Amino acid sequence: MNSGSTEIVSVSRSTGSLRKVATSSGRTYLVLKGPGTERFLEKGAVLDSGDIEELEGPVAQVAGLSYALRFLSRRERTEHEVRVALGAEGIDNPASMDYIVETLKAKKLLDDRRFASELIDYRLRRNPAGPALLRRKLSGAGVPDGITDELLAEAFPPGEEERIALRLAVERLARTGLVNGPGGPAGRAGREKAARRLGGFLARRGFSAGITGNICAGILREEITGETDEQ
Repeated sequence: MNSGSTEIVSVSRSTGSLRKVATSSGRTYLVLKGPGTERFLEKGAVLDSGDIEELEGPVAQVAGLSYALRFLSRRERTEHEVRVALGAEGIDNPASMDYIVETLKAKKLLDDRRFASELIDYRLRRNPAGPALLRRKLSGAGVPDGITDELLAEAFPPGEEERIALRLAVERLARTGLVNGPGGPAGRAGREKAARRLGGFLARRGFSAGITGNICAGILREEITGETDEQ
C-alpha cells in the first residue's frame, strides 16, 4: 500500500446486515451488506478515491436509510436525534445526511412536530408536568423553539397549568397524610413540611414559581388539603 492509499483495517457488525468499515485513514463507513458492496467488506482491501466517494455517497445513503428505519421503528425521533445517531455510525457527509433526512420526511417517518405533540400528550396523560419541564425535554431532543412554543401554548391555555399543578398537589397531599383537612391533626408543623416538600416537587415537575408559591401558601392557610374536591 502506498502512502496515498486507504486500506480497510476492520469490518464489524453494526445491526442486521449493516457493517461498520474502519479504514487506515481513521474514517469509519456504514455499509449495507449485499450485492455491489462486497469489495468494501474485505479486510486489507485498498480503496481509491472513487471508492471513498462511493462510500460517502450512494453506499452511505442506502446504509443510512436502513439504519434510520431501524432507529425509528422503536419510537418517534426528532431530526436532530436521527442526525446524531447517523453521525455516530460514521455517516458524516452532509449531502448524504441531508438525503437520508429528507427521504424520511417525505415518507412521513420523521416529523419534529409530531414528536413534540406526542411527547406532550403522553406526559400530560401519564406523568403530568409543567411547561418548563416539557420545554427542557423538547429542547434536549432538538425540537425547534417555534414548534415548542406553539404546542405548549395549545397544551396550556390560561388556567390549565394551575389546574394540573393543583390536582397533583392534592393527590400528593392525600398520599402523604401530612395535611388531612382544615384544622386536622397535622398542625402548623405538618403543613409547613408538606408545603416545603410539595414546593420542591412542583418545581422539579416544571411548574412556574408563581403557581407553586400560591399552592404552597394555600397549604399553609389550610385552603388546600388532601381532602378537597380537587382529588
